Amino acid sequence: VFNIDLVNMKLVITKDEESAVDDLNSENGLKISSENANIKITSTSATKKHLEVFSIGGQKLHESSFVHSTNVPLSKGYYIVKVTDSKAKLCKKVGVF
Repeated sequence: VFNIDLVNMKLVITKDEESAVDDLNSENGLKISSENANIKITSTSATKKHLEVFSIGGQKLHESSFVHSTNVPLSKGYYIVKVTDSKAKLCKKVGVF
């Protein structure tokens, strides 16, 4: 479960053991990487995915949808990347340098 505590301005990530939603990962054809001050996300799946990028402090910096790939230009630093589709989700900390 992915929550943003706006009162305390922090990001809270917990694993819901009873969730029927699988985790997206490289086995599901999803790859998240950083290169040249961009977060690059690629997928082999033709399913539409929803992307959200947050600062470590929990501020939403980017939101979009994509199918096979997308690039998000960002300043140097660490970010939380959340990718979801109709059946799965992934939340990952990514460094951009």
